[in-house]
Amino acid sequence: MLAVVALAWASLGFASLSGLGAWLGHGHLIKSGLPASVVILSFLVGWLVMLMAMMLPTIPRGRLSLAFAVGFLWIWTGFGLAALLFDVGIHWSVDHSSWLRLHVWVIQTGLFAAAGAYQVSSVKRFFLQRCLAGAASIRMREGWMAGALSVGCCWALMLTAFAAGMTQFGWMVGLTLAMIAEREPRRARYIASLVGIVLLALAAGLCVASQWGSPTLLGT
Repeated sequence: MLAVVALAWASLGFASLSGLGAWLGHGHLIKSGLPASVVILSFLVGWLVMLMAMMLPTIPRGRLSLAFAVGFLWIWTGFGLAALLFDVGIHWSVDHSSWLRLHVWVIQTGLFAAAGAYQVSSVKRFFLQRCLAGAASIRMREGWMAGALSVGCCWALMLTAFAAGMTQFGWMVGLTLAMIAEREPRRARYIASLVGIVLLALAAGLCVASQWGSPTLLGT
């Protein structure tokens, strides 16, 4: 699986540097006017590459098999489709609200604030501890369960990755390192809280910067 992860990261790097990532981004696809089936398929291609690069490294190496990985990614794919549907609603709201069009920064600020708050919550700690416990076997069924626990643990961080898209290579690298670091049992709780504090600080920074314009960090 190491080769798969390496290939996924190489693909993300190429997409980010070449501009292909922008074409596969949810914002562009939603507004492209393409048939829904094409939009969903194009999004899933980019999303699965991101998942293979960012989420597979969070699985303990000894527990990773093809069946387990398929089950694990299946659950995260469902989360991605739900996020895409939610984003369609966000775009509709912006298109029909002159206030939101002038204050788009509010959306990113809310995203960072929600993600940061979740990182320091007891719910995050619960799912993180369950992820650290590991799966009983490497069958697909256990992959589904591990995927569900992983979504419960990391949905907030991956939602910021979803918002950033494939163009923000540095953001994806930072999130991946943070999620891997969270899997260190002795420091898991502290690292999760530290990441949450950083996200809350970014939200506060956007609020302050909004006094001089409409700031953005993720570029979407």
